[in-house]
Amino acid sequence: PPPPNHQQQALPPDQEIPQILRHLQHLGEIRAQTQAQINQIKEQVMPSVEPPPGAPPRPSPAEALAILQPLVNRVQQIDGALAQAQMRLHQLAPQHFPPPPGAPPLPPMQ
Repeated sequence: PPPPNHQQQALPPDQEIPQILRHLQHLGEIRAQTQAQINQIKEQVMPSVEPPPGAPPRPSPAEALAILQPLVNRVQQIDGALAQAQMRLHQLAPQHFPPPPGAPPLPPMQ
């Protein structure tokens, strides 16, 4: 038998596009959650905000950075994945999907 194909079986565009759109939506949700976490942590560290009485002591900036860094990295990874998915949509249906911002224009499909 032929070796298992690691490449995803190429789907026809009318099946692949809805999949990518779901993937984009999912990535967008994760990104929003991660961004919310980042904002929350930043607020906790902001010296301008007095912690309410009985609140746990705020993390030091160094601790906050240690917590934030992986989250920020995650947002960057998600951004990369979003751009790839948008690029793929653009390849499949350039008339419907613009290229992601900052992407080089696509060579015309042969």
